[in-house]
Amino acid sequence: MLAQSLPLVQAHKQEIIDRLDAALVRAESDREPTPSAIDAKVVFEALVDEVKHRLGTGDHAVRSQPLPLITAHPAARRTYSRFADALVPILKDALGPDVPQGAPTAWNEAFWEFMGAETAQPDRKAA
Repeated sequence: MLAQSLPLVQAHKQEIIDRLDAALVRAESDREPTPSAIDAKVVFEALVDEVKHRLGTGDHAVRSQPLPLITAHPAARRTYSRFADALVPILKDALGPDVPQGAPTAWNEAFWEFMGAETAQPDRKAA
């Protein structure tokens, strides 16, 4: 599913990032008017890079740098959850009818696998 949808995701990357940024701002609107605890562009690009690596090598060991603020900022964990909550509907909407069925969910699962690997390695320092 990831391999089939990767070219489509890459073609719509900026639109997806813009929508993720907007979703995070809306989710944080009940708090102080500050930027989100994470940068949607950095997180989404790390996810795409990780998926490309896994597809290219078959290696499912996390090789990317730790996601920003994963351990340095406790509020970031909540924001990562909000990122994941927004990911599936945004992918469905941005990729339109050409997206293979199940692809948005596969991207969300890849995100949580990446996050699980990141949070399971407390000795890794935040970037």
